[in-house]
Amino acid sequence: TQAPTPEPSAAPSPLPTQAPTPEPSAAPSPLPTQPPTTAKPTTLGPTGAPSPLPTSAPTPEQTPEPTTTAPTTTAAPTAVPAPAPTEVPAPAPTNATASTQLPTPAPTRVPSANPTALSHGAEWAIDKAGPMTCDDNFPMQVHKESGGKYSIGALDSATGAYEALPGGSEMEWTDNLHINAVSQWTSPTDNHFAFASVEGELCRINVGGADCFSNGKLESEANAGAVVGDNYYYGKNVGEDDTGKIYYVSGLGQVNATFHTDTNFVVRGSLFDDKILDFAPLTEPDGEDKLIDDGVSRSYLIGIGGEFEVFVARIGTDGAPESYAVLGGTTVY
Repeated sequence: TQAPTPEPSAAPSPLPTQAPTPEPSAAPSPLPTQPPTTAKPTTLGPTGAPSPLPTSAPTPEQTPEPTTTAPTTTAAPTAVPAPAPTEVPAPAPTNATASTQLPTPAPTRVPSANPTALSHGAEWAIDKAGPMTCDDNFPMQVHKESGGKYSIGALDSATGAYEALPGGSEMEWTDNLHINAVSQWTSPTDNHFAFASVEGELCRINVGGADCFSNGKLESEANAGAVVGDNYYYGKNVGEDDTGKIYYVSGLGQVNATFHTDTNFVVRGSLFDDKILDFAPLTEPDGEDKLIDDGVSRSYLIGIGGEFEVFVARIGTDGAPESYAVLGGTTVY
């Protein structure tokens, strides 16, 4: 063991140490400590010749390749896409929020007084009395059969009886109230509401209750009433004496209707028997003088006296009743 030991250490020891050491240490500056770490002179016997060759050649080749390329490519994609998506979409949601704030006050101003105006065609809101349901187009009647409660029924043409609507039989809310002069108003959206005199107030009624105008009252607890257009015409015991008058309320679709108190005539009760207990509206179609031969095309209120006299009141162009006539047999009074 003493003879071969000095021979390989004398010749090869300076060769691998002087030649390969400066070459790899010049390019990869952080790797000068790798050659002495492998402890080359420690295994001088068996690995004296081949150990410096593979150690010096592959060490500088493998080390710089992953070190220079890997971090370079990783840093490039990270820096470029990060600011791009952040800067472009950031102002987009800000503009969208601003645009949604613009239309908010516009639609709020119009329906604020009545959120349901567009649905049923009137300015007032529906509380208790919604539109009437007229599925079969049968006449309806508000009547009191017995006791102090009213019912709402649809006419059965086969029997002549009025069949109560669902919830419309002896309605609890009508107990001990005076309800009369009921007539139907059709809104611009083709919804049908029943207007009536309820304890001297003009109200919309249905099985759920009554919604009344709060800005005025009727001149009397009417027992005859009819709707023509947007106006409600009414009277009480017209023809019973010589003091009968016909009043009207205009603007049924408005929050505050107009209650008119002026009249153009007084009905003389001596022209017919008993009194008029109801009105039926009549409007001549197409602007022609077809139904009432009086030389003009108008709307009218028709009533029947105790001896079947026909009472006709003509409505003027301003909406107020302007004149009347009574037909007894073939005589016009």
